[in-house]
Amino acid sequence: MYFFTHKSSGKKYVGSSNDLARRFKQYFDKDTLFNNKNIGLLLPLIDKEGLSVFTLEIITIPTSYPKDSHLFLEQYHLLDKSHDLNTHRVVNFR
Repeated sequence: MYFFTHKSSGKKYVGSSNDLARRFKQYFDKDTLFNNKNIGLLLPLIDKEGLSVFTLEIITIPTSYPKDSHLFLEQYHLLDKSHDLNTHRVVNFR
């Protein structure tokens, strides 16, 4: 689970992944899945202002927890309106 916080505005984004390296590659590598960087609120803001205007907090979920614990925790945070850089409010549980 990870949180981006825009330093000057306090705007937040929450996300989760069972493979954080892959997820960040999807965000920032132009040749991967999320190649349309104009989608949502986080990526255009990163593109415009750079990563240095954000803090990044990463929370690891122990492997002893149930398989989809990170998804339930992400959904909990998405219900908090302070995560105002998220455009989707429902986690894809696949």
